[in-house]
Amino acid sequence: MSLVVRPKNNTFMMKLNSTKATAFAATLITFGSLAGGANAVNLLLNGDFEGNSLSNGSIGSGVDPVDWTMVSGDVDLVNNNLGVLGSDGPTWLEIGGSDAGVRSTILEQNVLINSTSLHQWSFDYSSWSGGGQFAINFSLFDLTNSQLVDSVSVTPSQGDGVWQTYQGQGLLQAGNEYRFRFDDSQGAANSVQGGIIDGASLSQIPEPSSTLLLGLGSLGLVFCRRRIN
Repeated sequence: MSLVVRPKNNTFMMKLNSTKATAFAATLITFGSLAGGANAVNLLLNGDFEGNSLSNGSIGSGVDPVDWTMVSGDVDLVNNNLGVLGSDGPTWLEIGGSDAGVRSTILEQNVLINSTSLHQWSFDYSSWSGGGQFAINFSLFDLTNSQLVDSVSVTPSQGDGVWQTYQGQGLLQAGNEYRFRFDDSQGAANSVQGGIIDGASLSQIPEPSSTLLLGLGSLGLVFCRRRIN
């Protein structure tokens, strides 16, 4: 013979269900953190401009950043110098260095997209205390369809060394090649240095994982479940 003790009300069952639901919700939050918190892969190579391996405190005047194509002009790579620390590692890039002459520096990188989905692109920009307050032009161009995706001209604050971020997003097509480009295009000789950039990035926006979506559905069942007496 077995003895079954039943509560006279639903208080115990409600507490039990509440405890289970809370624990399950905590598990889903963990899943969500893992799914949404994972770092997106930067499709740009050397977007942080650390690829040239400059020593601490050094300045690479007229040094071309690896994995980028210099179309015209020149740039300077600076590692933890001139009073500015990079936003994405110690090295940053000054577009249109002091040897640029006619200010028409253009550097770019082409990226082949493997998946049709929402993508995000961004970069940080600033200026150092001796730098000029010149506009930095950015564009993202679909080379396959000969179509401009995004363009912007940003002007850093004068010599404050504070990083600002530009960010855009849109649907990019699989199999298409896109050109990620910077230029300063001042159009006149000027001995004053240009603006600085760092943290260039182009990445696919992660989609919710099937595990997370399944978990959310199960959580809904937990809260909707009714006890049958």
